[in-house]
Amino acid sequence: MTGQIGFVLLTHRNPLQILRLIKSLNRMFDNPKIACHHDFSQCSFSIDLIPENVLFVRPHFNTTWGHFSLVDAMLAALRLLYSDNDQPDRFVLLSGQCYPIKNADTIISALKQGNFDAQIGYYPIVENKLESTWQEKCFLRYCAQSPFYPFSDSFECFAGEHWFSGNHVAANALLRFHSASPALAEHYRFLGRDRAITPAESYYQTILCNDPKLKILNDDLRYIDWPEGSWHPKTLTLDDSEELFSSHALFARKFELDESRPLLDEIDNRLFNG
Repeated sequence: MTGQIGFVLLTHRNPLQILRLIKSLNRMFDNPKIACHHDFSQCSFSIDLIPENVLFVRPHFNTTWGHFSLVDAMLAALRLLYSDNDQPDRFVLLSGQCYPIKNADTIISALKQGNFDAQIGYYPIVENKLESTWQEKCFLRYCAQSPFYPFSDSFECFAGEHWFSGNHVAANALLRFHSASPALAEHYRFLGRDRAITPAESYYQTILCNDPKLKILNDDLRYIDWPEGSWHPKTLTLDDSEELFSSHALFARKFELDESRPLLDEIDNRLFNG
C-alpha cells in the first residue's frame, strides 16, 4: 500500500482518539505517509508516542472553528505531505474524529475508480442556481461583497463538506492556486474577520470545481449524519451501525472516543477480523 495513499489529519483534541486513528491507518495501509496539523494551543500532545511515518506541521496554526485558520492548517499539512520525493498517489483529508469504515482494498479501489482527480461534495452557490435553503445560506455567507470579491460568470462559488479526497494532481492544483491567486483567500478572510463562515466548506470546492483540467466526482464518500438545523454532525454510536455499514461511504464522522467506543470496536472487528 505504501505510496498509493497518504493522509492529511487536522486534529486539536483527545490524543488517545488520534492515536487510535493513526494506529488503524498504519495497520490498514502499511504505515502510509501521514501529515498532521495538530493545534497544540488547544491540546497538548506528546508526539514521542507517534510512529515515524507521521509528520507534524511546525510551527502550527492557532485554529478557530469556522475561520480561515483551518484552511491554512489543512494546506500546510497537504504541502508537507507532498514536500519531498515520497509523494503518495492520493490523499485523504480526515479529522481526529473520523474513522475508516471499509477495508484498505475497498478504499483504494473506490478512490481509483473512474480516474477522478478528487472526490468532494459540491453545489454551485450562484444566485440563479440556488435550489435549497442551505445553498441560500451559503450565498449569504460566501458571496457578500468584499474588496477582494473574486467571483464572476467564469469563476463561480461552490460549497459542500469540508472532508474530501484527491490525487496528486488535485493536491498540486490546490497548493498552486492558493499560492498564485491570493484574492480568493483574502475574500474569505475578510468575510470571516469577525464571524464564523466555515470557509473550509467552500474554498476547496471553489478552486477544484473551477479548474477545467480536473475531473471531479461530486461525492465525498463520507458517512455523516447532520441533524436538521445543527452546525455540528451527530456523534455516531452503535445505534447508527446498520446505516453506517450499509453506506457506500469509505470513512465516517464524527466519533467521540468514549461515547462511540462500542461502535469503533465493531468497526475494528469488521476491518481486522472480518
